[in-house]
Amino acid sequence: MYVLVALATAWLAGRPARPLLDGFAPPPNYDWVNPPPGIARANTPPPAATAEAPLSVSGSAAASAATSDGQATATIEAGSVAARPPDTGVRLRAAPVDPATLGPLPAGLRPESNAYQVTLTYLPSGAPVDALARPGTIALTAAGPASALLYSRDGASWTETTARPFGVDHGLFAELDRPGYYLAVSRNAPRKAPAVSATARVLLAVAVAVVASAAVAFAGPIRRAVGRRRG
Repeated sequence: MYVLVALATAWLAGRPARPLLDGFAPPPNYDWVNPPPGIARANTPPPAATAEAPLSVSGSAAASAATSDGQATATIEAGSVAARPPDTGVRLRAAPVDPATLGPLPAGLRPESNAYQVTLTYLPSGAPVDALARPGTIALTAAGPASALLYSRDGASWTETTARPFGVDHGLFAELDRPGYYLAVSRNAPRKAPAVSATARVLLAVAVAVVASAAVAFAGPIRRAVGRRRG
């Protein structure tokens, strides 16, 4: 199709020219731990993110753990984690998890992102942080438009957070007040692997044949017209 449009553009312009077409850039890929059916593309395993913050008598310093693919960001504010002598630091981590390995979602919802497990641990003891003195933020992008951001303490049952949209990649963000799992969901029907029917294959073959025939038919007249203009 591009070749055909290029030939027609040169003919109409009266000189060799290449058309500029908008819309060739695809939307950013979403990388899944376990790609859902119907997503026919190469999938890159999504990375985790880790950040460390010093801990003093007034609590933790601010910190942000953002995955390199931009799919998840977890932040804590100054004072979010309470002091715990003799520990001197806090580790914040956001790791992707396959939602299918966790508890069932509420009826009518489907995952639009990986689940991300957010953990907080004291350093160097490794003791877990159970709750935050001051809320931080959790932000997830999604593969498609998401209508809610769910939270689960243990991955067994889910509750809906008060989330707001952000960015251009179907993102949602909410307060982070405790460790656990976070998941962007929608009310769309479950994904199914697409089936290519015999009719679709025939139509595709016909479309290719029509384009090829049109290109051959236009090539001669356009070549002669351009030659006459040059002469």
